Amino acid sequence: MTTKKDRAPKSGAFLSMRRKEALTGYLFVLPNLAGTLIFVVLPLVMTMVLSFSDWDFARGLDGLRFVKWEHYKAMFSDEKIRVALKNNLFFSFTQIPVTLVLALLLSSVLHKYVFFKSALRTIYFVPFITSWVAVSLVFKALFEPEAGPVNNLLRAIGFSDPPGWFVDKNWAMISIILMTIWHTFGYYIVILLAGMQSISRELYEAAEIDGANTVVKYFRITLPLLTPSLFFILVVSMINSLKVFDQVAVATQGGPGISSYVLVYTVYDYAFQFFDMGYASAIAWLLFLVILAFTLLQWQLQKKWVYYDV
Repeated sequence: MTTKKDRAPKSGAFLSMRRKEALTGYLFVLPNLAGTLIFVVLPLVMTMVLSFSDWDFARGLDGLRFVKWEHYKAMFSDEKIRVALKNNLFFSFTQIPVTLVLALLLSSVLHKYVFFKSALRTIYFVPFITSWVAVSLVFKALFEPEAGPVNNLLRAIGFSDPPGWFVDKNWAMISIILMTIWHTFGYYIVILLAGMQSISRELYEAAEIDGANTVVKYFRITLPLLTPSLFFILVVSMINSLKVFDQVAVATQGGPGISSYVLVYTVYDYAFQFFDMGYASAIAWLLFLVILAFTLLQWQLQKKWVYYDV
């Protein structure tokens, strides 16, 4: 008669089965792990090494010469870095609040007072999935100082000397900000609409019974329960604004002069125009530290204003 003990797998067979399962799991993970190691971890290590080096890459590894902290010291006296950091901060602290307020207003209107919400939501979202190259070229044509339709309209309504937009050092960053707002706010609308639609109707009905009007309901119910979505938007938008590159590269190439330089474009300029890979790597790590500092600051501050309870 066969007992349960006889039917149980032997310990050696069990261990062999566990090893096969583990090996199968590792094989499934291997392609992603290899891609991460080759295209993420290895470049990070290389940029760290290069940031402490001068490298004449035409000579291969023989052209690698360690200079310790020299690149980091040089950044303190580099006007391009100073202008790029100032432009990055101006871009972030102008574009993010304007885009967020605009997205909040439009998402509130779409949520409460507009028919065909799905169609309008799609229309607003389409610019976000449009290539930055195409958007930048279209905006350059629209804002062309002499023959562009925007300046022609301004002249028609009485502005005799409209701005030069992308070719004016005083307006180049503002032009990039306007273009970024148009490109980005539809994405925020979709996120905020999803957050609004997840709020229970019972909360609004209870507030109406207590005599709350529309404004009170918005500021006491809608906004507090949207804070997780707002926090996500702020973190993502801050990271993206500090990494701004495509629209600068296509629309202004950092000009006129260096008036629209940003940190990522400075990395590109030193790396692929002047072939100074070591200094470019140091600037890239400076950018990483700036992004990390703002992200950690936002993470700490969210404890004071983000409301996760339903």
